[in-house]
Amino acid sequence: MSRFFGKLREGSTRFFNKVAEDAPKFLGTISNGLHTGSNFINKIADVGSRIADNPITMSIAPELSVGLHSLTNGLRAGSKFLDSGAHLTNAKSYRGDLNQVSNRVLERAHKVKENGNKIRMV
Repeated sequence: MSRFFGKLREGSTRFFNKVAEDAPKFLGTISNGLHTGSNFINKIADVGSRIADNPITMSIAPELSVGLHSLTNGLRAGSKFLDSGAHLTNAKSYRGDLNQVSNRVLERAHKVKENGNKIRMV
């Protein structure tokens, strides 16, 4: 019976070591994807702002200009949300002991929540 538990312990140790090795790569992939999405949404918001701020748009269709401003504000909030998620999942940015890292994770998770609450599409 002790042999069985010894093999079980060895297997679980290998499994958790493998997870610990792969986690930074996996989190880095997520972080890069969120950052790319944030940049893409920000560029769309820039184009929308330029259209909304165009004097021709403002004189011909002022309600379109107001709607585009509302849309771009929502897009920028979404971009900040994705960017804060990218910062949270960037394992390379965490330094210090376990207590310091866990505090930073909690701070960044709170920032993700705050930025998520700011997303409003009116």
